Amino acid sequence: MENPAKPMSDEALMKALASQGVKVARRTAARYREQPGILPSHLRRSFPDAAPKRLSPSAALRMLAP
Repeated sequence: MENPAKPMSDEALMKALASQGVKVARRTAARYREQPGILPSHLRRSFPDAAPKRLSPSAALRMLAP
């Protein structure tokens, strides 16, 4: 399982396969990633610290008050 904060790019996957003796082009790795609908690494990346903060109802009302 890959780290959601740092998913493998097509090039990283290509290099990991090459280290195991499987030579594929980066484009081939991308093609097999795209077939089942897996997004590119920059779109799979998650940013846990960027999650929206939840406000209490009273704090939200204070923000809306003039």
